Amino acid sequence: MSADDGHDPRLIAMDTGGTMTDPFVVDESANYTVGKAQTTPGDESVCTTNSFGDALGNWGVEPDDGAGALDGIVYSGTAMINRLLEREGEGNIGIITNGGMEDSLRFGRGIQSWADRSYAGRLHARKHEHPEPLVPRENIRGVRGRMNMAGLPTIPSTRKKRTTQ
Repeated sequence: MSADDGHDPRLIAMDTGGTMTDPFVVDESANYTVGKAQTTPGDESVCTTNSFGDALGNWGVEPDDGAGALDGIVYSGTAMINRLLEREGEGNIGIITNGGMEDSLRFGRGIQSWADRSYAGRLHARKHEHPEPLVPRENIRGVRGRMNMAGLPTIPSTRKKRTTQ
């Protein structure tokens, strides 16, 4: 594809890993391109810029031109997740989830809440202490409805559901 194809980047999702940084760029017509660059732990602005440029190069779009048109950015990274899981760093974190599901992560029913137990300890679970939640309850918000990638509400299906008789 080339710049003549009229790609106008709107959204970017980028993962900065321990070795590589990978962007996923979506244009106004839901076409996408991906890129890759070596992660630079000392200055992540270098790897994010390089990987964004690599992705936009597939469309013949210059990074400065593509960055000005972005409506949204999603960023995640190994370093960020590790700091969260190791409970290091400053600041508050939060979760936005489906309305009505705000407490589901706090139930601790998943295998991760038993992962430090031996097989016998899991089999004969007489006592168990749940780890402190990563996100305090007051920082969890539920949102009703479903949104598409442009942030607009989706329309529910008009198909009739099959009923059993």
